[in-house]
Amino acid sequence: MRVLVTGGAGFIGSHLVDRLIQRGDDVRVIDNLSSGDLSFLEHHQSSEQFEFIEGDVCSTDDVTYAMKDIECVFHLAANPDIRLGTQITDTDLKQGTIATYNILESMRIEGVKTIAFASILLSTARMHLCQHQNITDLVCQFLFMERVNLRERAS
Repeated sequence: MRVLVTGGAGFIGSHLVDRLIQRGDDVRVIDNLSSGDLSFLEHHQSSEQFEFIEGDVCSTDDVTYAMKDIECVFHLAANPDIRLGTQITDTDLKQGTIATYNILESMRIEGVKTIAFASILLSTARMHLCQHQNITDLVCQFLFMERVNLRERAS
């Protein structure tokens, strides 16, 4: 499967990229590197299964470019600094709502039907059930589970 991971150079995103490549998917990452780190992905740089685009999900052009030939989106791009939103009050609007709109609109234009995204409410509920699991494994399992659930609901 050809997948796009937004925020794929972040800690959780890069671990998801590892899992996706490990299971045989072709992975494209879009990340603006504002908080992500390209060194998290350097072991994939020579892989034919991997492509990195330095771009911003707040830019419609960047997202539309990254969405070409994609079958599934894992949307993890977000503002990791919650305190920033209290100082620059449109941060969460831009990096949450508008970025997600850009992704959904690009999916519509390109005909991409599947998205998995992190939801703090659902993730928190599942975390309480799995307190002894590695957090990265938990998030990856949650994202795969939600992708499967979305696909089942669409059938």
